[in-house]
Amino acid sequence: MKVFLALATLVSLVASRPTCSRHPTPSITPVYGNTSSNGTNTTTPSAGSSNSTGLASGWYPGWSSDTLSPSQIPWDKYTSLTYAFALTTPDLNQLNITDPESALRDFVSQAHSHNVKALISVGGWTGSRFFSSAVATAENRTAFTKTLMDFASKYQLDGIDFE
Repeated sequence: MKVFLALATLVSLVASRPTCSRHPTPSITPVYGNTSSNGTNTTTPSAGSSNSTGLASGWYPGWSSDTLSPSQIPWDKYTSLTYAFALTTPDLNQLNITDPESALRDFVSQAHSHNVKALISVGGWTGSRFFSSAVATAENRTAFTKTLMDFASKYQLDGIDFE
């Protein structure tokens, strides 16, 4: 029973993972004049790509940019895509990416040209080891938040995911 409860808790945490964004989450807005057979208005997503059935998100492994370039991504399948990963560092004023900077810039450019939100995932396998110290004090949280916002602005990202 303990294993089941632990697994259920873990699944609920993963399913409700927080994503920070500088922009509001896309919403469903009515398309007036189009009515279904039962007389109700039909709806369509107000943001995203040709995926008109809802929101679809995924992760792009930046380390594979040499074998799967962003131009090869089937962008029409997504409304948002998250680049993995930016890494925390001992310096609160710096995030690192281990892949070529051009890979992240190309990813963002391709996403935006296909009307897809481009996010960055901070952390990952060993990339979160300095996260605890980054949020340990109010002063550290303020500095780390500024670093995150500066990083998002520098690369024109639409949001941040914490891994």
